[in-house]
Amino acid sequence: MKNIVSILVVFMAFTALQAQDFRKVNWGMTKSEVKTKEALMVIEEDKDVLVYETQLAGYDVYLGYIFTNGKLTRAKYMLKEVYLNNNEYISDFENLKRLLTKKYGEPEDSGEIIEEDSYWVKDKTKWGRAISNGELSLYSMYRTPRTNIELYLYSEDYQIINQIEYTS
Repeated sequence: MKNIVSILVVFMAFTALQAQDFRKVNWGMTKSEVKTKEALMVIEEDKDVLVYETQLAGYDVYLGYIFTNGKLTRAKYMLKEVYLNNNEYISDFENLKRLLTKKYGEPEDSGEIIEEDSYWVKDKTKWGRAISNGELSLYSMYRTPRTNIELYLYSEDYQIINQIEYTS
């Protein structure tokens, strides 16, 4: 009996020390489990999504948890920053890339996606305009044993989006 208790104590201690997949949660958790782990107030919720507002590395961000068949499969940070100079978004992207590289090591893949015949991409000082027009996207991808991390800078309907997505 003493051995069984010892084994249970060791197992519980090991389970408590396991690293979380994202923030304080693990992939596969239900929405209610995530809500109990996340100390922030929900600002939006539907069947497959929980959205919060928080800060990440000094940036104001939306934090989203995405569920598939009731289980957590993805999470993302979307920067809320709005700039008059579109090149500022690139500076934020590069800063986030440095922070992610420091945390996860060199990216597995990183680069640009350039639309054919893009006028603005020819001049790097105009890349912010190219991103805004949808002619250019930047990305960087990292991997841990349980999580893929993808940093993206792109635009949808001329709105520039800077996001980090974590996928199980």
